[in-house]
Amino acid sequence: MSGNVNRRCLSHVIRFSLFPSRALALAFLCALGASLLPWTEALAGGPQLQTGVAMRSWSIDWDDDKVDVSQFSVPVLLKSPLGTDGLGVTIYIAGARSEVDGPDNQKLGAATDTELKFDYLMPNERVLLSGGASLPTGDTDLDADGVVVSRAVSNQILGFRTNRYGEGLDYFGDVAFAYPVSQTMSIGAGGGFRYKGKYDFAPETSSALLDFDPGEEIFVSGGMSYLGREAAATTTWNMDITFRTYAEDEIATEPVFQEGDELEVRVAGSRSGERWSGGGMLRLVDKSDHEFLGDSELLAFGSPVEDVLLGNVTAGMLQVSFSLGFRVTPAVTLTAFAHSSRFQEVVVADPSGGDDLINRGKAAAHEPGLALSWRANETLRVHLTGSGLTGWAEDGSIKIRGFDASAGVVIGR
Repeated sequence: MSGNVNRRCLSHVIRFSLFPSRALALAFLCALGASLLPWTEALAGGPQLQTGVAMRSWSIDWDDDKVDVSQFSVPVLLKSPLGTDGLGVTIYIAGARSEVDGPDNQKLGAATDTELKFDYLMPNERVLLSGGASLPTGDTDLDADGVVVSRAVSNQILGFRTNRYGEGLDYFGDVAFAYPVSQTMSIGAGGGFRYKGKYDFAPETSSALLDFDPGEEIFVSGGMSYLGREAAATTTWNMDITFRTYAEDEIATEPVFQEGDELEVRVAGSRSGERWSGGGMLRLVDKSDHEFLGDSELLAFGSPVEDVLLGNVTAGMLQVSFSLGFRVTPAVTLTAFAHSSRFQEVVVADPSGGDDLINRGKAAAHEPGLALSWRANETLRVHLTGSGLTGWAEDGSIKIRGFDASAGVVIGR
């Protein structure tokens, strides 16, 4: 998700390049709040609706076996200012139908939880406050097919837009400070938290109703941004460093899993002229070891650890993205892009000394593509995007390939 977060933030900063202090402050919201919600445009313009359709599909081949994993999703995002200058709200929900086609054909279709986020940019345009909640409108009561599909789409390597259908009531908040040290340079810092609510996870593959309490998340971040304007071009770059730490996950009040701490370094830049624009991003995430804390007898149910915890275990990664856009006409822009990610291995040991609960090898995923944007008028924009997918997993023993296609519309300013 994060890569998508950073691309949205980068385009947002470019759009506000006429207002240096605000652009720099919002650049830090992108950097400091990326772990919370992937939308930071609620303060811009008037009410806006963003929606569309997207299809992402992978074929996974190893030895003589093959499995296809695909997802059709419909995201809906509403954002609007709220009376007072600097105050805005964003609401997001998505519906997704996912499918795993292997020895059996297994499907899962449902809506996600609803994200509600408020942003307030203070009058000095140096402090940005954000907060909100994730409302549990999604589905956690899964049948046997749903458990398999939910684990597949939560795989970090495959990068599905909807990787969680439902969890508990979460709430979050963060603050970002930006201070301009010159006309073109700003420094900043911030921090925040996400409290993750309990929920019952009840797959039909288990006789147990799991009272699952995921661990809270806290992060701190700091960095710097540059925004320069010339006669016919605008240049931006920003760098930030973020540290995240997590509390223990619990089942029925018993600690079972400790996610590793995370250190993220991100550098992004762009340059735009009258007809050409280009940008790039380098993101490095270093993840410390995960730890299983519970009694290995929990595995006897066949679902508590495997289905709730381990299906979405994340690895450290190196991600590189580039884009080059050309304005074909005043209303039409064609952009070529490429994203490449390399994932570290993941090992979660069994404390009883048995086989590792997870032993996932290194992996890589690559996505070159084209995007076409048409601005029909000041309040209507249409986007079409297509890309090819390729990569490998388990140190190269598994080959993955596929495609991604999406069409979207933005209504409003």
